[in-house]
Amino acid sequence: MFLIGLWNYRFRPRQLPHMDTKLSWAESVHPNELDEEFDTFPTSRPHDTVRMRYDRLRTVAGRMQTIVGDIATQGERFMSTELERP
Repeated sequence: MFLIGLWNYRFRPRQLPHMDTKLSWAESVHPNELDEEFDTFPTSRPHDTVRMRYDRLRTVAGRMQTIVGDIATQGERFMSTELERP
């Protein structure tokens, strides 16, 4: 294994990997989202801030549930038309 590692050492990457901030939209993050990301557990923020975060989470989860329900409805419609064909 030592010889394999020594052999592959020549092909190691010369440049450090980095994150493209423009591609990942890391430059346009709202300060509240950064604060939420780096908050400790248990939280050290006031209850109103935590409540706002959970309300936002519930809103996003509700939208996702609606979209998944719409996709399931369309899938059921597609399957019912496939079964009716002779």
